[in-house]
Amino acid sequence: MSRSASRNRSAARSCIISAAAKAVRTLTRTGTLLAAAVAISLIPAPASSGEAPPLSWPKALRGQIVRLTEVGYRLNAAASPLCPRQASATGITVDYIEAYPQASRALVAAELAMGGAPQVAAVAPGSPAQAAGVRAGDAILAIDGVTSAAMAAASPQPALLADQIEDRLAATPQGRRIALVLERDGAQVPVTIDPVQSCAARFLVKPEAGMNGFSDGINVALGSRLIDFARSDDEIAVVAGHELAHVVNADGDAGGLNRRRAMEDRADVLGAALARCAGYDVERGLDIWRRFRKTDVFGFLAVPEHRGWKARIANMQARSLTGPCPPSRGLAKGPQT
Repeated sequence: MSRSASRNRSAARSCIISAAAKAVRTLTRTGTLLAAAVAISLIPAPASSGEAPPLSWPKALRGQIVRLTEVGYRLNAAASPLCPRQASATGITVDYIEAYPQASRALVAAELAMGGAPQVAAVAPGSPAQAAGVRAGDAILAIDGVTSAAMAAASPQPALLADQIEDRLAATPQGRRIALVLERDGAQVPVTIDPVQSCAARFLVKPEAGMNGFSDGINVALGSRLIDFARSDDEIAVVAGHELAHVVNADGDAGGLNRRRAMEDRADVLGAALARCAGYDVERGLDIWRRFRKTDVFGFLAVPEHRGWKARIANMQARSLTGPCPPSRGLAKGPQT
């Protein structure tokens, strides 16, 4: 599910919400979760008189992860019949204190009540993990009889333990249950999860990516500023759905402007349809593009492989607001008008 970043992924493609995204060509997962500069950039401006105090950057980032965990879980479920890769979905996103820079760990531990064990950062509503009683903030002590301490000791990259735990959960054979031992309020809590098969895409928060979204054929990543710019989960679902559509369609680097534009058109239409099938209000979700268009009065953020904002919105309204669920493969691959 959704994480902030570290493992390098080659051939990541930017689905360019700003032209600056072209400079970023790899998706990463949580290793050094936040560099100091990124942490500083996430600290909100001081609140004016009468406003609630701003969240610390660890809590702000955690809130983004929670939002994207739910959206990603629902989108993956909607896309499952079309996805080329399936995985066992639990609805859990995992975090780990050693994924953060040493200088940040004391603050992160205090703000997120995180100890030395991997922590459940988020649980998607309606997921198998929620049904099993897993809660955000639970520490993960063991999975199927193997302790998290043993996993960390055996790992060549202990900072990536959260990623490795998510990989382990996703690789659970179909039909097999997962036994977890959690720690909550100082007591051990055993739970058993019955995962479901779903699209295998991972949804990541990428703090340094700004207003950009990315996909690399496996993962989907949204920048922190983009998530904060979204006023509803419907808006996040439309943007994340576009990136998931690239994963579903196994899109690569299409040669030629016309082919790239057709590929992006397909991702717009399929992504919005996936958001609809996941239960989101696509018309409301399109508001993110309407607002973004107003911030780009002179078209500085436009890139040639995307049509203009007005044309993109009209295409999605015409082709994505109604139809079967899951969307037809013809919608995914069909020609654009």
